[in-house]
Amino acid sequence: MDSKDWLQIIDLGFKLITLIVVIISARIAYNTLKKSHEWNRRKSTQEVLRDLVLGDYPKYSKVLLDNGIKVFLKTETYSNSLDAIADDKKEEIINATKSIFNLFEFIAINIKNNSIDEDICYDYLGWMYTAYYNWGIEYIKTERLKANDDFRVLGNFEERAKIWCSRLEKERKPNMIEGKPKL
Repeated sequence: MDSKDWLQIIDLGFKLITLIVVIISARIAYNTLKKSHEWNRRKSTQEVLRDLVLGDYPKYSKVLLDNGIKVFLKTETYSNSLDAIADDKKEEIINATKSIFNLFEFIAINIKNNSIDEDICYDYLGWMYTAYYNWGIEYIKTERLKANDDFRVLGNFEERAKIWCSRLEKERKPNMIEGKPKL
């Protein structure tokens, strides 16, 4: 082997080392971005939940409670609740229900688009979210009819609520679902 061959071998070695360094750097960058994205999703989730709890939800929920509506009773339905309310209060109940369901639709859309973490939202809202869904199925159907039977009206809320209803049923069994792994 002459010096030209050795130079080619050394050059090839440097290129191989450079390629390995680039691959390792890309992997480290990918892992960092993935962890950063996950952290941002969790942070966004906490912000959305905080805004829900401290925002308009308590006001709308209070309207329902002040009018004797017991969303969390399995025997209570939207139409039964509305039938028991004085006519001058029905519009207020309908508006509060619409606002609450729109908040839940917002959460479902964000979960669907991976902007917020479903497991964290479920841990906070699972029982409440599904109770409102079960109570308000008739409301959802009514709103869809107003929109020419458009399935997209509160469709994300309904889809997520059905998933969470099933999940709640599974959790009623002895084993609990595990939380998220540590970052």
